[in-house]
Amino acid sequence: MNEKRKSALVQYLVLAVIVLLVAFGIAWYEISQYGSNYVNWMRFLCDGFFVVGIMLLCFGAMVWISQAGGFHALSYLFCTVGYMFTANKNRFNKRKNFYEYKVEKEAKESGKDKSLQRRILITGAVSFGISLVFLVLFY
Repeated sequence: MNEKRKSALVQYLVLAVIVLLVAFGIAWYEISQYGSNYVNWMRFLCDGFFVVGIMLLCFGAMVWISQAGGFHALSYLFCTVGYMFTANKNRFNKRKNFYEYKVEKEAKESGKDKSLQRRILITGAVSFGISLVFLVLFY
């Protein structure tokens, strides 16, 4: 097995363990509050997998937007404000414009692997699908 496949498998395994731990943690908490029978188990597992699935989908979407450059303007704003409040004597002479800042950021991020956000989105979608299965079993 090559290194990329091994890395992908490890990432999927870690994400799956996180999904299972959080989903069963939510189900365990709700069982301790409301009691356990077959109907409650289906409802609580649906709740657990739904919460984890939505969290992973939203987090994956935020990572995707970030890697696509959606937050470069906000980053530039904080960089400019931080640079203005430093104790530099020539802080107004050396200021970069947004285009230069964005080109530098994209050059720095061009070599990074962007497959983790895809794996997060896939795991979130699978978790959301599992919650739909438990929802069908509940009804």
